[in-house]
Amino acid sequence: MWSNASNYEYNNASHSGGAIMSFDESNATVTSSTFANNIAAYGGSVYVGVSSSMWSNSCIYENNTATDTGGAIYVFSSSSVSSNACIYQYNTATDSGGAFYVYDKSNATVGSSVLALHNAATYGGAVHVW
Repeated sequence: MWSNASNYEYNNASHSGGAIMSFDESNATVTSSTFANNIAAYGGSVYVGVSSSMWSNSCIYENNTATDTGGAIYVFSSSSVSSNACIYQYNTATDSGGAFYVYDKSNATVGSSVLALHNAATYGGAVHVW
């Protein structure tokens, strides 16, 4: 999947990825886009799982909510996310990882991004790696 200059706003998923779910060896590239006011249990705006990857450049992740983990992005099961020049602000997770939740042999690379703008969770206000 490739997306440029898009707005993902007010989307809702009952389980994973309020706006985007990249799953089972898939790849997503998102540039110059906004993710705002999305809701899901896992990955308020984005869920990347099972050997999948996502590259995010010059994006804004704002006011996304995970009712469990990963307020903005949830990375799971040998998956990876690379984030460059992105802003993460006012994202929340009820449990862990206000902006990012990285779990089960997964990784996140964050360069020139801002993660410290009022993200909140019980564990790992901005980032939780487990």
